[in-house]
Amino acid sequence: ALGLATFDARRTPMFLAVPALAQPRDYSERTAETIDAEVRRILDESRERVTKTLIAQRAALDRLAHVLLEQEVVDRAMLDRLMAEAVASPAEPNAAAAAGREPENVSP
Repeated sequence: ALGLATFDARRTPMFLAVPALAQPRDYSERTAETIDAEVRRILDESRERVTKTLIAQRAALDRLAHVLLEQEVVDRAMLDRLMAEAVASPAEPNAAAAAGREPENVSP
């Protein structure tokens, strides 16, 4: 754990859009690697959570896309109604979701 420390680069004013000369870091290469690993872990966990949410909400998102293709605009009341319908009648999970895979048409 890194504790309650700040590992942010110093910000210096730029003159004519030319950055100041590189300043040495206030932390070691090992600390930089630890920071990079933690950022990667957070990003990976977030991507996994978002992917699961999108798969779980796929039916509602498909209905929303269909309505948007027809009407181009959806107000808050319509969005709330579409989401409520999706909760009231959840669709069968698609084969990719049931198999624990991402659908092919969801880009990473």
